[in-house]
Amino acid sequence: RTKAILVAQEKLEALKSIPYNNLLDEDRLTEIASTDGIHTFQDTQGRIQRTWTIQKDQPIVGLGLIKVRTAWIDAGGKTKEVSLVTLQTNLDNGREERR
Repeated sequence: RTKAILVAQEKLEALKSIPYNNLLDEDRLTEIASTDGIHTFQDTQGRIQRTWTIQKDQPIVGLGLIKVRTAWIDAGGKTKEVSLVTLQTNLDNGREERR
């Protein structure tokens, strides 16, 4: 569980460091789905599968909703998961409007 939290936190921090307007432009990201403005990406870190979604202008215009979920199979064969959520603000948008 601790490793899964660290893997999720690592991705969340990496995404938060990307400027809002470039969130969906990263060439390192492998998009596996895009429906209703929700962009879903996935990778694997060892035995932990990591999935994250980015939804721009949610819950309001200028905010991005970022969710990271990690899943793994425990020693008993049960699937476990951890989810983290954050908001990314579009600070550049406000600067552009003032110019």
